[in-house]
Amino acid sequence: MDRQDEIFLREQVRRVLREKHLITEFDDVGTQELHDVFVAPFKRVFDVFKVAAKDILTSTKFTFDMLVTFDPKKLMDLKANFEARKRKIKGDYKKVMEPYDKLLGGDIGIAAMFLAPQIVIPMKAGSAAMKSAGSLKGFLQDAGFGDPSAEEQEAIGTKEPKGVIRSLVDQLGKLFFGESAIPTGELLTEQAAADSTTGALDDIGMLDDIERGAEELISGLEEDLKNLESEFGPRYAAIRGLRGASDMDGLAKALTDANAAGFELTDLNPAEVKQQMETDVNNMIEDKEKLFDAIPEKKRPAIEKMSDDEIKQELMKIIFVSATDDIRKNTDNLGKQLRETLNNILIEIVPENDIGYLKKTDMGKKYLDILNDFRKKFGLEEV
Repeated sequence: MDRQDEIFLREQVRRVLREKHLITEFDDVGTQELHDVFVAPFKRVFDVFKVAAKDILTSTKFTFDMLVTFDPKKLMDLKANFEARKRKIKGDYKKVMEPYDKLLGGDIGIAAMFLAPQIVIPMKAGSAAMKSAGSLKGFLQDAGFGDPSAEEQEAIGTKEPKGVIRSLVDQLGKLFFGESAIPTGELLTEQAAADSTTGALDDIGMLDDIERGAEELISGLEEDLKNLESEFGPRYAAIRGLRGASDMDGLAKALTDANAAGFELTDLNPAEVKQQMETDVNNMIEDKEKLFDAIPEKKRPAIEKMSDDEIKQELMKIIFVSATDDIRKNTDNLGKQLRETLNNILIEIVPENDIGYLKKTDMGKKYLDILNDFRKKFGLEEV
């Protein structure tokens, strides 16, 4: 595929996306590509004609930094809220957390603990394919989960949880190396081990607590993302509006929206610039021979077939793209900075180590769906 065919194909895809209101005209077009299509072929036009509007736009100072300059206290408060919620859940579900930490060494995140216990427990205890269903319940009870079994109550005369009565090594020996305490039974696949773990947690009275904790984590995530949306959303919308503007009207709207969101980016008057652009274009049209001579030869046949109004519209777009080249370069960098900042915060909410576990359970998938819907709003890859 040659360069022109590639450009044509991309434009057809973007046209469909624009019709569905998924992108604005220049939203996903590379800065270099825009330059190659609209600016480079018409360089001589700018050399031959004085284009005052281009000079105005290229010399205008924009205070872009405010779009990626966050109040450190706000970010600290957001992160403090995440940590406070985790501490609260750990406190509210201490009965679940303590034996869990002892069993698994405390190296599993709270999200994996509540949203994927049926995956984490078998995996951390040993290979899921080596588990037998009858051993899981006893193993969990001996590790301190839930209430003691009826047999234990009869044997030791207590209604309190038994606690960790053997070392983890001993327990793994019982489970995996054929000691007499292991009930005979079919070795389980990973899914069967997960199902058996869920059943065992239910049998010992822990599943309800874990499911309530999971719901709290999900509602907490929604609240956290809502707070992040209020802080990052207006900034990202301003960046996208500036980046996607394809004419002075679009730029004027982007600046108006940015000002309404509290970002005074410039004191530029778009109406004056647009008026100057029209003056520049009229001057070009008045001397068509000079204009056509400045246009690349292979572009002339198409332009010669245009009416004066169509030529004016094309020239207005060419001038705008050329004059706002620096704006797009800056907003590309701003978008990258904003996404990196946001992504670092999201990693603190959902550590990368937890994600693999969450993908294997319904509650974990629900949690990740909420997270990924948010990530997509800001152009971040799904996890």
